[in-house]
Amino acid sequence: MQHKPIAITPRDGFDLLAVWEKDGKRWYLLQLARPQSAIALAQENPHTRLVFPTSIDPNCLSKQSRQ
Repeated sequence: MQHKPIAITPRDGFDLLAVWEKDGKRWYLLQLARPQSAIALAQENPHTRLVFPTSIDPNCLSKQSRQ
């Protein structure tokens, strides 16, 4: 399965991004990092990692979509 490219780029103007990793049913914050480092970290394991701005918690997104 091919993964889509990351939608966040280093040129988006974020100072820090949150790298999240899925462990079972929940997402856990793996690391806060500068954009290039965060993207590289997520690309190491694209099946279980996501990159979001620090204000977004992927666990809350799941709950909102079910309501």
